[in-house]
Amino acid sequence: MSERVRVRLIAEQSGGPWIFGRSVAPVDERPQDGDLVDVEDERGQHLGTGYWNGRSDVRVRLLSRGKKSDVRNEREFLLRKLAAADRLRRKTLRLPETTSAWRLCHAEGDDLPGLIVDHLGGALVCEHHSLAFWQRRALIEEVLQELHPGAKVVHRVPKGSIRKRVRATLARSKSKSPASSTWWPLVPVTRPAGSVTNATIA
Repeated sequence: MSERVRVRLIAEQSGGPWIFGRSVAPVDERPQDGDLVDVEDERGQHLGTGYWNGRSDVRVRLLSRGKKSDVRNEREFLLRKLAAADRLRRKTLRLPETTSAWRLCHAEGDDLPGLIVDHLGGALVCEHHSLAFWQRRALIEEVLQELHPGAKVVHRVPKGSIRKRVRATLARSKSKSPASSTWWPLVPVTRPAGSVTNATIA
């Protein structure tokens, strides 16, 4: 596990997954926007690990409050979290028995703050409210297709300031998206025609 930048708080954390800029001490080594950082409380004790965005009022979105090793491997971490969220909807709530549309991942509710994934018929629609998750969209897509082989994955970004950075990302990027995916960063989601029988969001 490579050494991550450590970020220290100057105010007590409320317990939620969002850490605001006013609560963060100035950092000697400034992380890149979207980087994983380790967060320490005002006493220097490890508090958790999350995604940094120096341009957002929400400076860090916490992914884990456990050991640093909880996010040792991002792919394994995302697979574990998304699989747990998917299992809750499919096995516990048994949503596929009554509907072809449900919310597979509900951001903070599933410990992935900034990422929403909706299952709509044969498509998985990822809505990115976090720059870090947008940067990792190919990895998220890979994990989702492991959970739902053959599913079409769609990415979108809601209205807001993140769109400016998404535009810049797309303008700089020379790589193409995986063949199975569709990139919809600036338009509303259109549900696959005839695929949704009864929308249920869990």
